[in-house]
Amino acid sequence: MNIARRLSEYRLGSSLFSAASRLPFPEFMDFHTKWRKRLCHVLERDPEHRLGRTYYELARVIEEERTEFPNPAVLAAYLLPRTSWSDGGQSPVTVVTSHQPDLAALSAFCLECLDWPLDSLQQRLMGAHAGTVIRALLQVSRLVSTPDISVHLTVRCSCRVR
Repeated sequence: MNIARRLSEYRLGSSLFSAASRLPFPEFMDFHTKWRKRLCHVLERDPEHRLGRTYYELARVIEEERTEFPNPAVLAAYLLPRTSWSDGGQSPVTVVTSHQPDLAALSAFCLECLDWPLDSLQQRLMGAHAGTVIRALLQVSRLVSTPDISVHLTVRCSCRVR
């Protein structure tokens, strides 16, 4: 895990994601070969000294034993997942509506079914409370705003779960 975290500083994952998302398959496979070589070079040399040491054996395993690493089929499954509306199909959801969340019901569920302590519940749902208030204020401001009237709302919110 530490090696992966330090490798992320080389931006190898970002370049792989970008290539897998935008390149046609034959071009991606060319990129994939070069990317693997770059990964092994970084593991063997640590050119920017971000890994703290070199990992010759890990590079050898990738080069000699894991020839499909990273597996393009696995990358495609993560980055371009098949859904019910892939390839131009229709979304199963035809109308999307938005409603204010029922925070009281959510709080009761978390207390009773998840056994969250009350102090933990308050801390975890604070962002949801703030988001709910902001959404409500935005809806109100859309309803009352006219070209001639400017509505400014200042709100001080102290949310408590009871």
